[in-house]
Amino acid sequence: MLCSLEKIWKYFNGEPLLRDINFTINEGERIGLVGRNGCGKTTLLSIITGNLGYDPSPENDGRMSFSGNCRIGYLEQGVGLSAECSVSEEMRKPFAELDREHERMAELENALSGSLSDSEREKAEAEYSSISTHFENNEGYLIDVKIKTVLNGMGFSGLDLSRSVNFLSGGERTRLSLAKLLLESPSLLILDEPTNHLDLDTMTWLEDYLLDYKGAIFVVSHNRYFLDKVCTRICEIEDGRLKSYSGNYSFYVKQKREDNLRQEKLYEAEQEKIKELQFFIDKNRVSATSAKAAKSKQHMLDRIADRIVEIRDGKAYEYKGNYDDYLKARELEKAEEEKAAVPSPAPAEKKQYRTKSQRAEDVRKKQELADLEKSIANLEKEIADTEELICTPEIAADYQKMTELCQSLDDRKNELSELMDRWVEIQE
Repeated sequence: MLCSLEKIWKYFNGEPLLRDINFTINEGERIGLVGRNGCGKTTLLSIITGNLGYDPSPENDGRMSFSGNCRIGYLEQGVGLSAECSVSEEMRKPFAELDREHERMAELENALSGSLSDSEREKAEAEYSSISTHFENNEGYLIDVKIKTVLNGMGFSGLDLSRSVNFLSGGERTRLSLAKLLLESPSLLILDEPTNHLDLDTMTWLEDYLLDYKGAIFVVSHNRYFLDKVCTRICEIEDGRLKSYSGNYSFYVKQKREDNLRQEKLYEAEQEKIKELQFFIDKNRVSATSAKAAKSKQHMLDRIADRIVEIRDGKAYEYKGNYDDYLKARELEKAEEEKAAVPSPAPAEKKQYRTKSQRAEDVRKKQELADLEKSIANLEKEIADTEELICTPEIAADYQKMTELCQSLDDRKNELSELMDRWVEIQE
């Protein structure tokens, strides 16, 4: 076991985003994390990496633990590189300890080639033997080969390694951050959308590299083909809860479909049973001869209906209590939904005089906002259509087409993010 989470919760604005997360990452596992946008995937990654704290459970317990040999490496967009360093300097940072050992070995070799007393020579030889053994066991003589292999695989074969990181594009920095993280070889490699900014050749190289990776991998990706090839377990966050499926992404889709069908059948059978019992109770409750039987059926109904599970829009919603409690809860929910749908009256504002130039700027901003909202709506539809298309069997079977669509999806999401940032900037 590298990492274990027990009864982990996370609240935002008083509402639980993550509920009762129980999850373990074992050595050598390759796990994919999936779920709808905003379900808490990145939040969970941030909790595991320690960048974000978790909240106590309703029972005021919950804990997260790591094994002594767990060393986490986390890929964050645009993070982990020093702008003033060269590409070569950044790539050597994961090997800083080995580089210091190599320098010390050179110093000891020079010292041993000179005149030393017997005791000094014995001490120097012992230190050299210890350092060189550690250096060789950690493949210190292969550092340059490793750097070249990873840089070539990540698409930097023709890059001048003396070039400053500051002059790289955003996409190049992301790829270089990933290359550096691979060279660090953490025991738990955590990746958030690693296929962004990767072309087909680079993505293929990364898939093959991760298949041979010795540590554990925990990855968030919308690329179904990537998850299919790399992962041996899929975890899904839905309604704040995490469920694990053994196998790759294709197995997860199949198993989830079967689980949903099974749950719907159980729900339908349970509802039919409840209706039969309720019909018998209503019919015989007032009858002197059958009141006792009706009471018995009522006890049976109460045992069955200590919770009600309703399937709506392919999701399961659980309600505690019997059928009457469920009906009351649904009425309250509908009332709250109707209440939320009615916009609150805006507070009266004191009228202020606006200059001609200010009014012109207001008109310009209003028009830009309208154009932005139209572009955002169009992009959101394109993204939704593309995500739906990616999940079709025809596309899943076509590697080239899948890669093209995934790259297009990345571009659209980046464009949407820029438009949303501009929209917020104007609103402020």
